[in-house]
Amino acid sequence: MKRIDKEKAMEIGTRILNSSKKDYLTVREILKDEGVTPTTQILPDAFAIMAKVAGWTYNPADKGRNGKHKEAVKRLRFKLDCGATFTTWSEFFAHSTKEKDIVDKENRLNYESKTSVGDFNYCRYGTIEQMRASYERKVNDRLDWDYPSAGIHVICSWAEFFKYLESYNDKGLATWYKSNVKLTSNGYVFALQEIKTSKKKLAYLQAWELNTFGK
Repeated sequence: MKRIDKEKAMEIGTRILNSSKKDYLTVREILKDEGVTPTTQILPDAFAIMAKVAGWTYNPADKGRNGKHKEAVKRLRFKLDCGATFTTWSEFFAHSTKEKDIVDKENRLNYESKTSVGDFNYCRYGTIEQMRASYERKVNDRLDWDYPSAGIHVICSWAEFFKYLESYNDKGLATWYKSNVKLTSNGYVFALQEIKTSKKKLAYLQAWELNTFGK
């Protein structure tokens, strides 16, 4: 299938809802049968329906599925705001770590979407200092940290992000990141500690002037 409009999206959604099994494998099989591939074009009037269908394709065992889906939905909304005439089915899913989550060509900015803590930064260098320098060189990149259950939504440059974290105490960024840095095929992975277990850290982040959650 080369293109999906609202009518076709509703047809696919109805077929899924009427199937005897509604597990993620069945959804994937129906999409395959309908000829939906990563390059299939989705028209704007079908975005909302196909976004819901995309959410049904995730394996429940994938603990990061909600964050991945939220990233994709945010990207689709951005495309609609920019007047996109279509997008591809691949854009309904999270990008790889090598791709930008959201690209704002008009303002020449790239946004990286985060919805919690955990694996937060990827870098070919193995120390926090090197990772920080690497991210701060990405002057056109922005962090979009939308973490509702923690009362945080901040959009800022990476330089602003690191500066605010290190100002918390004299231990700097080490206070916020886990000490064990993992090495993967995508480079070193720096994971943020869980902040919701610390009332002081949580309050510090919520008090950030760039935090727009609830405003």
